[in-house]
Amino acid sequence: MQDTGPTLGGFYNTILIRYSGEIGIKSYRVRRRLLDRLATNIENQLVRKHVEGCKVIATHARFFIEFTNATDVHVMHEFLHQIPGLLSFSYCITFDLDIDAICDHVSALGERLLRQGGTFAIRVSREGTHPFSSHDIAVRVGNYVSQHFNSLGLKVNLNEPDTTFFIEIRDDSVSVYHEKFAGLGGMPRDVSSPVLGCVGLHERSWTTCSNVFKRGVNLHVILLRDTLPAEEPAMHGAGMDIARFLNQDADIVERMYLLLDLQEENLVPVQVVSLTSELWTFLESIPLSPRSYIVIAFLHVLIPNLINASIASSSAARAGHGPSHVAIVSDYDAAGQVAPAGLRWMHAITDSVAAMLPEGESGLPVLLPSIVEPSPSAKSAGIVQGEFIPACATGTFLEFIKEASSRDKLLAFITPMIEQRCLLFFDLIEHGFVSRERR
Repeated sequence: MQDTGPTLGGFYNTILIRYSGEIGIKSYRVRRRLLDRLATNIENQLVRKHVEGCKVIATHARFFIEFTNATDVHVMHEFLHQIPGLLSFSYCITFDLDIDAICDHVSALGERLLRQGGTFAIRVSREGTHPFSSHDIAVRVGNYVSQHFNSLGLKVNLNEPDTTFFIEIRDDSVSVYHEKFAGLGGMPRDVSSPVLGCVGLHERSWTTCSNVFKRGVNLHVILLRDTLPAEEPAMHGAGMDIARFLNQDADIVERMYLLLDLQEENLVPVQVVSLTSELWTFLESIPLSPRSYIVIAFLHVLIPNLINASIASSSAARAGHGPSHVAIVSDYDAAGQVAPAGLRWMHAITDSVAAMLPEGESGLPVLLPSIVEPSPSAKSAGIVQGEFIPACATGTFLEFIKEASSRDKLLAFITPMIEQRCLLFFDLIEHGFVSRERR
């Protein structure tokens, strides 16, 4: 039996990569920048996954990865599915334009795919100036396949064929393949202004932050973690110790790797904020579980805003050298409810956070990547209008943060944690946290 793996037992030696249509509609200058970023993301993956013997070739309409070691294909197959901006990819064979060569390669491919009594179709796409049309090639190759495999009793079926032979002709080059694998789509990662996102306190935070990457977002990660009393003296301000401590947690390391894997730089900054036991003790006095969605959602908006305000007030930022964050990533149904109620909770949170910021600082807008298409019913209900506090919130955390005295108490606990935050870097090649001294 013929090998039906993606390379067909080594028949294919190239991966053809199509980029998202959203990139194609941009101006030439913007499209070139996006494609350069996408190419860099692909090349970085080859390095980070230790895939050798590959060459990335960029044309004006396609990327190609030529490979010599088929054993690494499964690694490339996995990460190509996850690269933002990549529409689809195909394993193919590429050669110089020659019609007889097209017939020969398609028949060689047919030897591996066609079965007795099966149906087939020829799909031809063409770009450039040629003395023939796409239809001419489809007819000639189709007749050749029918004659070459006459003993199989094949039939042409253009609607639902058992086997499809794709032929792409671009100027003087031809690619032949038989299947397409879906990519993530969207825009290449790291092409927008940076946004802040918190992870670490709840399972959902990792998914929420990962959802923004399809839109080309450059995410600056804030890792929130609990500091046990016994750890605090040894960890305070000691970047190397904190990095070593975090690397002992295989779950956090793997989650951080999966979250940051497609960032352009191999060393990605991560701000670590340790939430003390005193904070959680204080939050336990509120008539709502401190580990509930709504409390965590509040911290996920408050802490990035306080960090952004701290950065904005620094001398580097005033001189124009600091990062200019444009938004915060959060979850629209952080209260465990769906829109419109969930968005009203978020509206209440952002208003309260804005009141806690230093004078002259305004809160950053909140990105809600979990919302794909607001439903008509949500629009008609006014998803961020209505009562400041949802009726179901009486006596809960949202009422608590309406009061200025409560907010002042909360700030007294959180501000020192912001001031003592630690900047680490996540090394995507070494697969772990490193202190800033090693950068």
